[in-house]
Amino acid sequence: QFICANACVIADCIINRLFGLYFSKIGMFENSVYPGIPQLLERLTAHGYVLAVATSKPEVYTRQIMEHFALTKYFTVIAGSDIHKEGETKADVMRLALRRLGLPEQQPSHTVMIGDRKHDVLGAKECGVPCIGVRYGYAAPGELEQYGAEWVTDTPETLAELLLECTI
Repeated sequence: QFICANACVIADCIINRLFGLYFSKIGMFENSVYPGIPQLLERLTAHGYVLAVATSKPEVYTRQIMEHFALTKYFTVIAGSDIHKEGETKADVMRLALRRLGLPEQQPSHTVMIGDRKHDVLGAKECGVPCIGVRYGYAAPGELEQYGAEWVTDTPETLAELLLECTI
């Protein structure tokens, strides 16, 4: 058993290392930007919105992905997890983004989190920030509502309407 356990740990390490190498060279670019997102970002920045990214993905990769898809220009801050730290939560990354923006880490005014998973909603709640859930992401049906997103929307166009035409 001891040998098998060690072999399994070594195999896991090798698999994780190979995945990391694949992701860092090729895999991180095997995705696409949702239709309508560049136009949404353009509209928001044209209206003076200050935009930030707070992602649980490693920041080093997030920056490369954002540059690859020509999205970096829309964001004042890009905050992601530290590749050398384990256990960082969405709230930890949100607080990092808020600090980099020069905002308080709890209940910053005129701030909203836009996310597509329960972790975004929970992180926003932990930081005292309202959350808009977007159904065009990865959440299972009803997930965003179940975890308490204050608003939920279906498309980048309806998100733009919510952000630009309503007082949040």
